[in-house]
Amino acid sequence: MPVNATPWGFTKDGSDRAVYVASDSHVHYNAWGPVAGTGGFSPDIDLSGPPTNAPLAAPAANLAPVPDVIAFARPDNKTSIIYRSQNNHVWEILSASGTMTWSALDLTVSSGATRSANRGSAFPYVRADGWITIVYIGNDDHIHELATLGGASNGGHGTWSDADLSAITGNQFVVPSSDPWGYKRSDGYNTVIFIGTDGLMHEFALPPGGTWGGATLPAVQPAAGPALRPSGYIRGDGVNAVVYLDVNHVLHELKLVAGGWGDVVLPVPPDVVPLGQMFGHVAPSARSSVLFLGLKAGASHGYEIAQTGSGPWTMDFIY
Repeated sequence: MPVNATPWGFTKDGSDRAVYVASDSHVHYNAWGPVAGTGGFSPDIDLSGPPTNAPLAAPAANLAPVPDVIAFARPDNKTSIIYRSQNNHVWEILSASGTMTWSALDLTVSSGATRSANRGSAFPYVRADGWITIVYIGNDDHIHELATLGGASNGGHGTWSDADLSAITGNQFVVPSSDPWGYKRSDGYNTVIFIGTDGLMHEFALPPGGTWGGATLPAVQPAAGPALRPSGYIRGDGVNAVVYLDVNHVLHELKLVAGGWGDVVLPVPPDVVPLGQMFGHVAPSARSSVLFLGLKAGASHGYEIAQTGSGPWTMDFIY
């Protein structure tokens, strides 16, 4: 089935997995390597069909990108797949560890949320305090958070609640122009970052034992749009970082060091122009790695720029 949105990959139980939206707007799942309950390798599974009959993912409209379908291994080792459906609700498709039995739950309804997710992609992450959370843009142009501690109810999905982070932090007048990205920092802060229509990068942060607050990060002319959200992660050296593109398609890194946030330009060769979503993560051997799509000589390719410890950044061609 042709792919209609950016595939997302993750690792669970020692095998590589991927989820994507196909051209029929159905959510699909693939796995490489031994998968319990399949007798070997997993075929392509249409998760919008039986037995879950999960609703369609939102189709592209007005040339807008199809929302990402994002999968991850929850703390209870269940495979969780998060996406925005065609009726602008946030859904979770869930499979328990060691099984290929799937169930689907409308988290917008289950949480009692009074706002739908009217644009962009819903983004899941696990907070430092163990809460499974999903951040999304509501139809009030606020950043909202769906959250649960685990799967004691709702068929193992858990009991979900919805909170308006824009209102809680006092930033209800900051309208997001990019999708939000949530991650936990090495200092125990839970953070949500996004670009506002004011052209600034904003951070909502929950410190250990504290309350949510808002701040502006010193990003230099960040590019905004659903495909250009910033990517936050803990580097291989333990430093908190955010990677983003500026309006000139230059790749930047914000680093949180003793003196505060500092901005640097990452050394991408001048004949490669970064485009689209970038993804910061820790690669094997504790490498700080940033994956991105780049344009070179009129052709699009995948690239990685990586750094080990305090050594130099190197760039590799991926495909």
